[in-house]
Amino acid sequence: QAGNIFLKPVHTKNLGLPYLIMLMANVPAIAFIEEVFFRKGTGSWSEAVVRSAVFGFGHCLIGVPLGCGIALTCVGLWFSHLYFVGDIEVSMVHHAAYNTAVLVLVLIGLIRSHWES
Repeated sequence: QAGNIFLKPVHTKNLGLPYLIMLMANVPAIAFIEEVFFRKGTGSWSEAVVRSAVFGFGHCLIGVPLGCGIALTCVGLWFSHLYFVGDIEVSMVHHAAYNTAVLVLVLIGLIRSHWES
């Protein structure tokens, strides 16, 4: 079964919700680390395309499907645009907001699955 290895503990009985809360508390730090690694120092769009592809497909190493890696490459290009418009903090804030939105959807799914069972 495909899926992000960071989200595997979410499906563990009695561990899912506390783990997800701790993961959500660390979203800003994780987003900052990724932005520094993948965006900081990017000087041109050609470099941004390469870094965004590494960003997107790099997520495949932690278990996301190939299609998600392609989608995350596009998301990485958006974060690069934000980096060019502002700076690393601008791209990091948007990256953290994006990750938080994804985790809120996971949380809703977790609650629904427990509610229905």
